[in-house]
Amino acid sequence: MRNSEGLTAQEVFSKEHQKLRENAESWMKKTAESCMLISAVIATGVFAAATTVPGGIDDTGKPNYLKKPSFLVFVLKQLITILV
Repeated sequence: MRNSEGLTAQEVFSKEHQKLRENAESWMKKTAESCMLISAVIATGVFAAATTVPGGIDDTGKPNYLKKPSFLVFVLKQLITILV
């Protein structure tokens, strides 16, 4: 069914909401860019935290807490977290 201008309901809707759709597309692009930036910053922090050895390393390059069970639990937890 067409109106007096010869347009269907869908055509009228598309015409009336064209600007709204353009604004929504612009907003979505800006939001996606912001999310990418934030996720890159978070990934950088997670990588730094995952690769930093708690307690530091000694002169031979081995972790100071290598023989402590809690350190081994930490290393396994980090490994599982990275793999998942």
